[in-house]
Amino acid sequence: MKIDKFLEQVKIAEASLSGTFPKESISKVHLKPNVRNRLNKAIGKLLAPYFDKIPLQPLLDILEKDGLVAVQEDATEWEGFLMGRNQQIYFHLGWKDTMDSEKRFMIVPNAMLALSWYKFETGRYEITSYVT
Repeated sequence: MKIDKFLEQVKIAEASLSGTFPKESISKVHLKPNVRNRLNKAIGKLLAPYFDKIPLQPLLDILEKDGLVAVQEDATEWEGFLMGRNQQIYFHLGWKDTMDSEKRFMIVPNAMLALSWYKFETGRYEITSYVT
């Protein structure tokens, strides 16, 4: 059952890539399963407690250690705001060492960073994140 959910997420990620990025900006290099597992273990350790704010930079630092960067629609490094009490978003990932002269990255075709949060009445956040 778990593998079916994973395969469904991969199909969603690949479908969104084909409509968002030019074909030539999608890398032929895929994220290996052992790297994905290592990333998800590190993210799980980071997100064990509740938070006063969303720990986005520590999440991005975990990705960077394995040569990944969160990217936006134009394949440049993601920058923006996280808003709302309850939200779920997905970040496309790029290979950090592929940045071109226009600061765009080659897109990882089989991985995205999922991030969701819930803000309690106390003002603290429960955060869930993983690499799909």
